[in-house]
Amino acid sequence: NVDKLAAEFADELDALGVRVAALEKKSDNTKIAGQIRYHYASIKENGVKKSDSKLRTRLVFTGKVNNDWSYVTRLQNEQVFHNTKDAAKVDYVSEDTDVKINRAFATGRLGGMKVDAGRQGLYLVDGMVYDSDLDGVVVSYGDKVKVGGFYGKMYGAKDYEQKNTAWGVNASTGLGKAVDLFAGYTSLKDEADAQAKDDLHIINAGLKVKVEENGYYAILDLWGASYAKPGSFGVQAVYYYEPALAALKHTMDGTMQTALVTDGFKGYSVAASYTVAKNMMATVKYYDLKSREDSDKKDKTLWSEFQLRF
Repeated sequence: NVDKLAAEFADELDALGVRVAALEKKSDNTKIAGQIRYHYASIKENGVKKSDSKLRTRLVFTGKVNNDWSYVTRLQNEQVFHNTKDAAKVDYVSEDTDVKINRAFATGRLGGMKVDAGRQGLYLVDGMVYDSDLDGVVVSYGDKVKVGGFYGKMYGAKDYEQKNTAWGVNASTGLGKAVDLFAGYTSLKDEADAQAKDDLHIINAGLKVKVEENGYYAILDLWGASYAKPGSFGVQAVYYYEPALAALKHTMDGTMQTALVTDGFKGYSVAASYTVAKNMMATVKYYDLKSREDSDKKDKTLWSEFQLRF
């Protein structure tokens, strides 16, 4: 009976097989990745003790458009467990921020050039110049010698709530396996002032120890924790001597962002990371920073976090 039914409905079964195969092929078209981070920070800023604790969840969806292009979106939500950093929100518990699409961009190639267009992350000079969002276009070309540039709206050092028109170019090359030589230029226009011209210009250049105008920073990395290697361990030490307006959105978790505008800052941070299990890492960081202009402005932050990635 089964053989008779199979013969009778052979065409229908063949068509179903085609549809199932197409569906299976389509199921690989979109990939999902995620990052879940819990942190607790204990801060002493200008003699005042503060703290905050949050759980941040990010889901990244990458859809394949064709062999050359993909489209990426990222959802983000924060659950605030504790916060005394904002005087208007003292000691509140379990407040959720809205779930938002905070990244949405197309990524692909035009000829030999890599192109990212849309709202994306921009990471300049190890985050020492900029580590935040860009609404615009980023291009890069090359392998051993890389050149690139960007144009769009980015957060400025003068007003963290307003996005300003900016553009930049950069180039880098490897000198051996462990040394990179790089240089870049960033120009940002303050659009809050209609009379202002491009009033912020940052030139950076580096060879192992990064160099900025009137300032520098040095990073020492030992071993290195990897999400792919359970039990791996790493430590990092950073010394900062950064002038005012040398960075727009700094990558650090200390609270010296405001000093970036007027004073600059100096000091150090130390961090240790341990991979608890595959794609699960715990990190503890300590910052001891102070203003370069006003010795009474100080920041001591103990930052701890636990991240899951998939």
